[in-house]
Amino acid sequence: MKTKITSSPCIRKAPTRVIIIVAVSIAVSGCFASSGAKPEISITETLPVANTVQTGWDYLDQGAYGAAIPAFQMAISKKPSDESLRFGLAEAYRYAGYSERAEVQYAKLLESVQYRNNALTGIGHIQLSNYDTDGAFEMFSVAVIENEAAWKAWLGLAQLRDLAQDWQGADEAYKDALAHSNDRATVLNNHGVSMLARGDAKTALVYFEMAAAIDPRSSRVQTNIDLAKSSLGDDADGSSYKHLDGKTRARKLNNQGYAAMMRGDSSEAEAYFQEAIDVHPSFYAVAHKNLQTLKTARTTQQ
Repeated sequence: MKTKITSSPCIRKAPTRVIIIVAVSIAVSGCFASSGAKPEISITETLPVANTVQTGWDYLDQGAYGAAIPAFQMAISKKPSDESLRFGLAEAYRYAGYSERAEVQYAKLLESVQYRNNALTGIGHIQLSNYDTDGAFEMFSVAVIENEAAWKAWLGLAQLRDLAQDWQGADEAYKDALAHSNDRATVLNNHGVSMLARGDAKTALVYFEMAAAIDPRSSRVQTNIDLAKSSLGDDADGSSYKHLDGKTRARKLNNQGYAAMMRGDSSEAEAYFQEAIDVHPSFYAVAHKNLQTLKTARTTQQ
C-alpha cells in the first residue's frame, strides 16, 4: 500500500522534533553544513575530459566531495550540455555542504526528462536540511507522484513523518522506499533510526542487523547496532564507551544524544552532545551544531 500524500507535517507542532546532524546514523541526507564560501580543489587542466568525468564519479562514490566538485566543473566546461555531469556536480555540492550552489545546479535539471525527478529529490533534501519542511514535503511529494519508484523521495517523506512523530505515516513511507530501492541497507538503517527515535531499541536492532547482513562493512550500521544494544542493556547511559578512543566515543555519545532528542528528552540530549564536545575536539563541529540546534528549538518554544 502506497503512502497517502496528505498535508506537510509541521515541526512547530513539536519544537523538540528538529533536524539533528548524526555523524553516522542517517544515510542519504548526509551531514548538513552551511553553504558559505569555501575553497575548492583544482584539478590539472591537462586532464582529458573523459578522465575528469570518471574521476568525478569516482570521487563522489568515495565520499570525496570536495575533490569531485572541480572534476565535474572541468568536465562541464568541455561538455556543458551533458545533464549527467550537471547532476553529478549538484550531488557533490549538496554532500559537501554547498546547499545554495547545489540548488542552482538542480534547478537547471528541472526541465530534464531524465534528471527532473533526481533534481526534485535533491532540492527536497536541501530544504529539509534548512528546516523548510513545507518546501521539502512539496518536492518529495511531486517526485513520488511523478515517479512512484523514486525511493530517495520516499525516504525523505519518511524522515518528515519521523520529525512530526507520525509513526504510521513514516512506516508506510519506509515500506514504499524499500519496495523500490536499489540500496536496501540504507532504507533499513534509516527505518532503524526511526525506531530508536520512538524508544523501541529492540525493533531498531532488528532493522540494523538486516542492514548489516546486506552491507556488513558499513561503519554507519555497525555504530547503530552498538547504539541499539547499549539502549537495551544495563549500560544505556553510555558509560561503556569509556574504553573507546576519543573520536569513536564522541561519535557514539553524539548518536545517543540524537536518540534522546528524538524521544523528546532535551536535557539528556544536551548532556550527551556536551560530553561529545568535551571528549574529542575534532568532533566539535557536529556535536556543537546539534547543541546549538537544540538550544534554538528551546528558544523558539519560549
